[in-house]
Amino acid sequence: LTQNQMSVDTLLFEFGETTPQPFSKDAYFQDSFAYDQLQKVAALCNNAALPNGINTAPIGDPLEVALLQFAVSGSKWHRVLQHEFPRIKEIPFESRTKMMATLHKNGRRPDYLVCLKGALEVVLAKSDYVLTKDGKMPLVNREDWIQKADELASKGMRILAFAYSELERPKEDFSHDHLIFIGCIGFIDPPRADIPAAIQTCREAGIKVVMVTGDHPATAKNIALKTNLI
Repeated sequence: LTQNQMSVDTLLFEFGETTPQPFSKDAYFQDSFAYDQLQKVAALCNNAALPNGINTAPIGDPLEVALLQFAVSGSKWHRVLQHEFPRIKEIPFESRTKMMATLHKNGRRPDYLVCLKGALEVVLAKSDYVLTKDGKMPLVNREDWIQKADELASKGMRILAFAYSELERPKEDFSHDHLIFIGCIGFIDPPRADIPAAIQTCREAGIKVVMVTGDHPATAKNIALKTNLI
């Protein structure tokens, strides 16, 4: 139903929401530690690759490609980050766990950096703190985050949440170690232009059209409305 060409549309933090660079000129967000940390985790907890003279096109999942493009809009090229924080271990994404996590050498004390991304409810459940504009505080307003994400999903966005931690000695399952919730990213994936006509052709032929998706129900409803499925 969609073009499978995702892009970052909205960034959601404890202290508000904004659009990513270079579209937003709001220094209030872009000068924050949370913004920098979101770009870092987006680049490190990622298996995609952007064109580099050898690759003529991005390689990898469209969502991870979109994350790298967002990270590149910052001051550091993602390969520089990957060199500064070499990956030691990965917990791959699975539909059962709805998350991916990576463990990196930190380059300073504490010795290790954990980066995690996944479904909002999963990342919230694993996080003990949340980044604010000036530091961190205990994460207690999980229901507020769910409500904010539902509002973005109702606009047709796909939502992904991010967290990190810095550790001296990570556990075997490092995805549970004192995580600090950073925020969410809302992605857009526009509907294909030919879909409404194709749906109408099917209906005229007596074919019932249904949508099967793993997206948030509100996201799926928005796409269905845009394609005249409902």
